[in-house]
Amino acid sequence: MITAINTDRLVLRNYQDRDAAALLEYRAHPTVHCFARERLGSLAEAQRDIREKSGDDLQLAVCTKDDDRLIGSVFAEFDQPDTSGLVMLVMADRKILTYCMCLTANSD
Repeated sequence: MITAINTDRLVLRNYQDRDAAALLEYRAHPTVHCFARERLGSLAEAQRDIREKSGDDLQLAVCTKDDDRLIGSVFAEFDQPDTSGLVMLVMADRKILTYCMCLTANSD
Protein backbone atom coordinates (compact mmCIF):
# COMPACT_ATOMS: atom_id res chain seq x y z
CA MET A 1 0.00 0.00 0.00
CA ILE A 2 1.28 3.43 -0.90
CA THR A 3 1.13 6.54 1.18
CA ALA A 4 -1.48 8.86 -0.32
CA ILE A 5 -0.22 11.54 -2.71
CA ASN A 6 -1.80 14.92 -1.89
CA THR A 7 -2.12 18.04 -4.01
CA ASP A 8 -4.02 21.24 -3.28
CA ARG A 9 -7.28 19.75 -4.57
CA LEU A 10 -6.74 16.02 -5.10
CA VAL A 11 -5.62 12.87 -3.33
CA LEU A 12 -4.22 9.84 -5.16
CA ARG A 13 -4.57 6.76 -2.97
CA ASN A 14 -5.27 3.05 -3.07
CA TYR A 15 -8.89 2.15 -3.76
CA GLN A 16 -11.17 1.57 -0.78
CA ASP A 17 -14.46 -0.34 -0.43
CA ARG A 18 -16.43 2.90 -0.16
CA ASP A 19 -15.35 3.84 -3.73
CA ALA A 20 -17.53 1.18 -5.39
CA ALA A 21 -20.67 3.27 -6.04
CA ALA A 22 -18.67 6.18 -7.49
CA LEU A 23 -16.63 3.77 -9.63
CA LEU A 24 -19.84 2.26 -11.01
CA GLU A 25 -21.20 5.74 -11.76
CA TYR A 26 -18.22 7.03 -13.71
CA ARG A 27 -17.66 3.75 -15.51
CA ALA A 28 -21.18 4.14 -16.93
CA HIS A 29 -19.88 6.97 -19.13
CA PRO A 30 -19.70 5.77 -22.78
CA THR A 31 -16.16 7.02 -23.30
CA VAL A 32 -14.92 5.23 -20.20
CA HIS A 33 -16.45 1.87 -21.00
CA CYS A 34 -15.44 1.87 -24.66
CA PHE A 35 -13.05 -0.87 -23.60
CA ALA A 36 -14.97 -4.04 -22.73
CA ARG A 37 -12.87 -4.72 -19.66
CA GLU A 38 -13.86 -1.36 -18.18
CA ARG A 39 -17.60 -2.08 -18.23
CA LEU A 40 -19.34 -2.61 -14.91
CA GLY A 41 -22.92 -3.83 -14.83
CA SER A 42 -23.70 -3.73 -11.13
CA LEU A 43 -22.58 -2.55 -7.72
CA ALA A 44 -21.40 -6.10 -6.98
CA GLU A 45 -19.09 -5.97 -10.03
CA ALA A 46 -17.78 -2.58 -8.89
CA GLN A 47 -17.11 -3.95 -5.40
CA ARG A 48 -15.23 -6.91 -6.87
CA ASP A 49 -13.19 -4.56 -9.07
CA ILE A 50 -12.35 -2.40 -6.04
CA ARG A 51 -11.14 -5.45 -4.09
CA GLU A 52 -8.84 -6.39 -6.96
CA LYS A 53 -7.44 -2.84 -7.27
CA SER A 54 -7.16 -1.97 -3.58
CA GLY A 55 -3.79 -3.61 -3.06
CA ASP A 56 -2.31 -2.68 -6.44
CA ASP A 57 -0.03 0.35 -6.24
CA LEU A 58 -0.12 0.67 -10.04
CA GLN A 59 -3.87 1.46 -9.89
CA LEU A 60 -4.79 4.49 -7.80
CA ALA A 61 -8.03 6.27 -7.03
CA VAL A 62 -8.17 10.00 -7.81
CA CYS A 63 -10.30 11.68 -5.14
CA THR A 64 -11.29 15.19 -4.19
CA LYS A 65 -9.29 16.39 -1.21
CA ASP A 66 -12.16 18.12 0.58
CA ASP A 67 -14.54 15.12 0.75
CA ASP A 68 -12.45 12.13 -0.46
CA ARG A 69 -14.91 11.46 -3.31
CA LEU A 70 -13.69 9.21 -6.12
CA ILE A 71 -13.63 11.13 -9.40
CA GLY A 72 -11.16 9.14 -11.46
CA SER A 73 -8.24 6.82 -11.67
CA VAL A 74 -4.64 6.68 -12.69
CA PHE A 75 -2.94 3.43 -13.58
CA ALA A 76 0.08 1.97 -15.29
CA GLU A 77 0.01 -1.03 -17.58
CA PHE A 78 2.71 -3.29 -18.87
CA ASP A 79 0.78 -5.39 -21.38
CA GLN A 80 3.67 -6.41 -23.57
CA PRO A 81 7.37 -6.84 -22.82
CA ASP A 82 8.30 -3.89 -25.04
CA THR A 83 5.44 -1.48 -24.22
CA SER A 84 4.27 0.26 -21.08
CA GLY A 85 1.57 2.83 -20.52
CA LEU A 86 0.19 5.32 -18.03
CA VAL A 87 -3.48 6.33 -18.12
CA MET A 88 -5.27 9.02 -16.14
CA LEU A 89 -8.99 9.66 -16.19
CA VAL A 90 -10.74 12.33 -14.10
CA MET A 91 -14.47 13.03 -14.24
CA ALA A 92 -16.85 15.51 -12.64
CA ASP A 93 -20.57 15.94 -13.07
CA ARG A 94 -20.60 13.11 -15.63
CA LYS A 95 -18.12 14.91 -17.87
CA ILE A 96 -14.59 13.83 -18.61
CA LEU A 97 -12.22 16.54 -17.43
CA THR A 98 -8.94 14.79 -18.13
CA TYR A 99 -8.08 11.72 -20.11
CA CYS A 100 -4.58 10.93 -21.15
CA MET A 101 -2.76 7.84 -22.25
CA CYS A 102 0.99 7.68 -22.65
CA LEU A 103 2.55 4.66 -24.29
CA THR A 104 6.25 4.09 -24.49
CA ALA A 105 8.24 1.49 -26.35
CA ASN A 106 10.90 0.00 -24.14
CA SER A 107 14.26 -0.62 -25.72
CA ASP A 108 17.21 -2.64 -24.53
